[in-house]
Parts: sequence; structure tokens; C-alpha cells
Amino acid sequence: LYTARRTGVGDTVLIGATCNDTANFLRAEDGFNFYGISLDACLVQWDISCPSPGICFSAANGQSIYHTTDNGVNWTRLQTGWGYYHGIDCVDENTCWVAGEHGQIRYTHNAGLTWERQQPNIPDSVVFWRLRMLDRRHGYAIGEKGVIYRTNDGRTWRQLPAFTTEKLLDLHIDRKS
Repeated sequence: LYTARRTGVGDTVLIGATCNDTANFLRAEDGFNFYGISLDACLVQWDISCPSPGICFSAANGQSIYHTTDNGVNWTRLQTGWGYYHGIDCVDENTCWVAGEHGQIRYTHNAGLTWERQQPNIPDSVVFWRLRMLDRRHGYAIGEKGVIYRTNDGRTWRQLPAFTTEKLLDLHIDRKS
């Protein structure tokens, strides 16, 4: 199990899983009684973002991002780039960023129909584990060897000085409504 997220509809919770037991996600409408949801491929679901009630995206292995518009019951695979995507964050149901292997940070403004690579000069050796946006312009991506990148315009990412050489696995930004 890699991530847990409320969908914004009632008490529904989604958990990203590995699919070792034939489930890519665990889902519970009451937050307690989970059942498995299998997808079209056995891919780890590393991170989930639900920008609007019942509308969620998941970052996965296999160059994949998954999208649901029915509170996590059915998922559509959106394939983009290459490698694993470990972190995803959406500020609304159309606008998301995803980050992962090979220094990739990608952006969509159309609910995942197309994904644009941002900052292609980030070294291929950089592996991001999480990405979180405060709003459409400000956010952070963190990862292996203490790497931290920041954006102030939602498009250009610059590296910040590392305070550790350890893997940074999670990040939280409190968005105020």
C-alpha cells in the first residue's frame, strides 16, 4: 500500500496498491470496508490526487496515469512519457502535474488528454517521489538523494539546496480554500 486519499464524496477512501492480490486500488465508501479494484494492467499506484469530489488521478508505473470521474469505481489509463510516475497533484479537475523517474515533471491543462514535459534540462538521473502544488504557480517536487525542486510559475522548475542525501518520500502543502 502506497498512498491513501479521500475522494471528497462522503467517506469514500482510495488506497493505491501493488496489485499483488489482483487489486490496483482498495476502495471503501464508508472508510472501513475496503474491496479491491483491478485495472487493465498490474501497475503500482504510487500517489492519488482528487481535485474535485469523485474526480481523481493516480500516478503509476508503466508510463501511466489513471483517471476516474465516478468516485473511483472505474478508471481510464492515460499513458504519457516513460518510466514510473511517483507523485501527482491537481489543483482542479483539468490542471495536474506528475513527477517521477528520468527527471520528468509533466503538466496537463485538459484533464490528462495531453501531458507536456516541463523543464527538460532536469538531469535524467533525478528521481522524484512526490510533487505538491500550492496553487497553479507554486509547488515543490522532492525525491532521491534529497533532491528538491521548486516552481514559482507552474512551468519552470529550479533546484534548491539539499539538506540531506537521503531519499525524500513525502511532502504536504496545506492549500487554504
